[in-house]
Amino acid sequence: MYNVLKKWGAIFLAPLIVWCFLPGFQELWQTYSNFWLFENALAAGVIVLLYVVAVWKYELKKSKNEENFPGLFISFGILSICSSLLVNNFLGGFQVLPPILAYCAVYCWLGFWLKPSFWKRSAFVFMLFILTLPVLERLQKFVGFPLRLVTAKIVSFLLQLVGVGNISNSTVIMTENYATTIDLPCSGVKSLYFGGIILLAVYFLQQIKLSIKSIILAFLFFALLVFFNIWRVFGLVYVYGVLHLLEAGDSIHVFLGITGFVVSCLFLWYGSDYVKKTENNQPKFSRKAISFAQIVPFKGLAHVSKWFNQGNTATICAITLIVTGVLTNTYIKKPDKKIAPIEQSISFSIPNTVSSVVPFSEKEKTLFLNTDVTFASKYALKWKQKDLNLLLVRSTSARSHHDPELCLQGLGYRLLHEQTILFSDAQIKEIEIQTSDDPHSPTGEVYYWYVSKDTIITDYSERVWEQFRQPNQEWVLVELIISKSQQPTKEKLNELFKELTTSVRRQLL
Repeated sequence: MYNVLKKWGAIFLAPLIVWCFLPGFQELWQTYSNFWLFENALAAGVIVLLYVVAVWKYELKKSKNEENFPGLFISFGILSICSSLLVNNFLGGFQVLPPILAYCAVYCWLGFWLKPSFWKRSAFVFMLFILTLPVLERLQKFVGFPLRLVTAKIVSFLLQLVGVGNISNSTVIMTENYATTIDLPCSGVKSLYFGGIILLAVYFLQQIKLSIKSIILAFLFFALLVFFNIWRVFGLVYVYGVLHLLEAGDSIHVFLGITGFVVSCLFLWYGSDYVKKTENNQPKFSRKAISFAQIVPFKGLAHVSKWFNQGNTATICAITLIVTGVLTNTYIKKPDKKIAPIEQSISFSIPNTVSSVVPFSEKEKTLFLNTDVTFASKYALKWKQKDLNLLLVRSTSARSHHDPELCLQGLGYRLLHEQTILFSDAQIKEIEIQTSDDPHSPTGEVYYWYVSKDTIITDYSERVWEQFRQPNQEWVLVELIISKSQQPTKEKLNELFKELTTSVRRQLL
């Protein structure tokens, strides 16, 4: 009778979970049906297939001895993700969080159906599902720049140890008049991301339990990935900046990266074997000999756990979901993304340049005009007989500036090549674009950088980092688009960048 009530409670909870986390499920559908995220959808589909096979095989071998129902863990999980949903909606909403919480809700719901030991191991699978969402770009934006800074400092220190004089300035290392930029791919975020996927898969396949040993193994694995990434960047700087082997630099860089990743994964596999053997060799305590009430220091916790295990989990989960659903769908509204009017009192001009304001398209309005943007405008420029396009966006919010690379793709451009170039003391991001997927369509170059009163920064990850350091600092995104036929010389580009930066600081900051 108890199992029947528990199953019916789980069936009753299913529509509540769908209703409460509907935005998350909608976001999941939009993500996996997006043409640009085909690889994410494919990865999620493979994980679903393998997990269904694992559940099917497990059910056939299901033990007759039922384990204690983890009602306390399920209820605590439901309460935690509902609280996260409320906080996220109240603070304005991070787009990636609702689908993550939807996955967590499904995981908690499966706790009613699966054997507790298998359900707990399934947490690794749902972490894999979360990693199939487009979180890599966000990790690069939020974590990439600090990792680049640390990597640059360590590589500079290693160069000094081997007697190579160098100057490290932010993410740039100068050696013998040769500048090497530690760009976003050199941060190691990608190797940590894919390493995390392999770690979760290995732990699930090896049936590793969450323990001190498994946590230490995971820490050593990620430390090894970071070590090999630093060694890879050191090799790149040494080959380019000291040995000047420009042709061999890329090959050595790739070889060190692949070798380090393979060695780290082999260490993880053999380490997981060791952890599994030590766990199996540990003496197992009889449930009859030790009760939960003897383990916890307070008897009240034992009574609470017993109350949850007696079938009251479905009730407490239903109440929590109803309250959360009502609050998120009725009282706490997401802020309206209204288009903010352009500030007409500001006129922007560049010396010896003819400029005219170009109206934003409807799609551009949704990207660049909102309540956090204090000024945004697009111009057509005539500079030294060259036709250029300029975009300026001023805001204190990094989210309002967006990531130019993602915005360009969203506006229909195809990104062909990306690099960071040095002009005077500043770094500028250069992206080669194509107007469509047609290989014969026109190409051009996009240059962008961020300007404050006294600083110039390059990529979006650094812009996000600066928001944490100086939350009230105003920045202007400067984005310049030049067609291939109108491309100026390097000297003229340098002159244009200086004039633009000076005009922005004088008129907009």
